[in-house]
Amino acid sequence: MLAVALIFRPLAKVRRLFFWLLIAYLTAEKLGGTVYDMYYHGHYTWIVQYIADIGMAGAVGARFLDIGWRRWLGIVTTLGIALAFPCIALAIGTLGVHAAFLSTLPWFANVPAMVLVVLFAVTGSMPSQGATQPAPVPIAAASAAA
Repeated sequence: MLAVALIFRPLAKVRRLFFWLLIAYLTAEKLGGTVYDMYYHGHYTWIVQYIADIGMAGAVGARFLDIGWRRWLGIVTTLGIALAFPCIALAIGTLGVHAAFLSTLPWFANVPAMVLVVLFAVTGSMPSQGATQPAPVPIAAASAAA
């Protein structure tokens, strides 16, 4: 619930380590819901999936704010990739464009996941805004100190 709360806190920033911990937890939550649904045909596991997607959007938005980018851009991008793209693919498949398209529909579930992984990697690898870098030590000063 902490990650979901990040959407509603406009000035909350998330540093790299906390971002990766949130993403790992929410990915495990999504994976656990999927595995539970596959083996036990659980009801309401879709709620867990959506809560995890909203939490990921909050984490990415807070990380975008920490990087110095627009917070809403991270939230909209994550929700668009995680929720809108699968809905569009499903709508195209159910329109009866081609019967063979329905057999390839499970492959489209992998596309948003891979795009989210790339988004998380880019967002998590960017340095924080205002983070101080260690000052370079000149070679002459380093050899004189030794």
